[in-house]
Amino acid sequence: MKKPSLALKERLDKTYQYLNENPKLQCILSGGQGANEEISEAKCMYQYLVSKGIDPHRLYQEDKSTSTRENILFSYQLIKKENLPKAITIITNEFHEYRAQTIARRLNIKSYAISAHTAWWLFPTYFVREIFGIVYEFIF
Repeated sequence: MKKPSLALKERLDKTYQYLNENPKLQCILSGGQGANEEISEAKCMYQYLVSKGIDPHRLYQEDKSTSTRENILFSYQLIKKENLPKAITIITNEFHEYRAQTIARRLNIKSYAISAHTAWWLFPTYFVREIFGIVYEFIF
């Protein structure tokens, strides 16, 4: 992955907007590297935001996570290590907000969420996948 997928681009565009509206905030970009990807998702997000003019010093990369739970947990560990504010805002696609917030709550992390738009033709596929993720989260 050198270029973001459409769903990731939607999240990044929302992140870009949020960072421009809040110029003092830092941002953790969270996502590891899949077997068929050239770079980590975190690096892809970093490159995208920097290319749009976001100051690289505001961006932290968490590039080891492979799941939403790890995204949140590893990002929170980085927050503590870097002494960043403990309350977090999760920017994710609208179909994913409930599960991300549920995971943060289960990890005792105070969080807020901002939803990025999802292309209408992608929504059904992601929504069905998300249902399985929610069921998995409640079982395990």
